[in-house]
Amino acid sequence: MEKLGIVRDRIKQIYRWIMILVTLSLFIIVAYNVTRRYIFNNSIAWADELARFLFIWVNLLGMISVFQNNELVGLDILSNFIIKKTKHGKTVLLTIEFIAVGVVLGFLTFYSLEFLSVMRHVSATLALPMKLVYSVLPFSMACMFIGNCIKFITAIRESRKR
Repeated sequence: MEKLGIVRDRIKQIYRWIMILVTLSLFIIVAYNVTRRYIFNNSIAWADELARFLFIWVNLLGMISVFQNNELVGLDILSNFIIKKTKHGKTVLLTIEFIAVGVVLGFLTFYSLEFLSVMRHVSATLALPMKLVYSVLPFSMACMFIGNCIKFITAIRESRKR
């Protein structure tokens, strides 16, 4: 159990540092372009496009962090009712939740990889392959899938201790 927790914490640190670097890059590029636009009356076209791409990455990487920390918005009225009314309600409900989330994330990972395999476009200003920009989709879905598996294993181990 300790090793799994250490691995999970290291992965969370890596996510945080990647998000910090991408967010800092986004801030610097946008601030630089705004300064050029309003002070020097000269904007850079590639900065807007890169900021848009970095914004996509920040959002999807942030989604991984929110998922790992169980901070997603959710309705718990039904789950609280089931947990209070049944003896093993929490275990059953968590199992159903982890399986359902795992299936959805598995499908999203698979189909985002298929989406990337047919993508041939290049960005207008930077001439970046759009595969590079949208590669964050399967990456973030796969990371959440792995995180879901780790959370499931941890929950099973904790329920066996009780």
